[in-house]
Amino acid sequence: MKTTPLKGMKDILPREQRIREAEGEAEALLTVQKAQAALHAGRDGGPLGRRLAILPEAGHLHVNDLLAQCQESLDYMVSPPLVLNWLATRLHIVYRHARLRGRKPTA
Repeated sequence: MKTTPLKGMKDILPREQRIREAEGEAEALLTVQKAQAALHAGRDGGPLGRRLAILPEAGHLHVNDLLAQCQESLDYMVSPPLVLNWLATRLHIVYRHARLRGRKPTA
C-alpha cells in the first residue's frame, strides 16, 4: 500500500484505510439518526434509543439539530472522526443535563 507524505509527517494512513474508517464513523452517525427516528415513530430505538428517551422534547429537538450539523460538516468534508467526537461530546452534554434535571431513564 502506498502512503503519501504530509508536511512534517513520515506517512499517513493508506487511502483505503481512511475510506473504511470514514465509513465506520458515518455508520455511527447513522445509528444515532436511526435511534432518534425510531423514538419519533414511537418505536424502541434500542439501547441508544432508551438513553435518548429520557430527554425532554427540547432535548430531542437539540439532538436533531446536532445531527443536522454533523451531516452538514461531513458534506463539507470535515474529518469524520472529528465530527463523531464532536457529536459524542454534545450528546453527553445533552444527556447529562437531562439527568441533572431529575428525569429518570425509562428502561
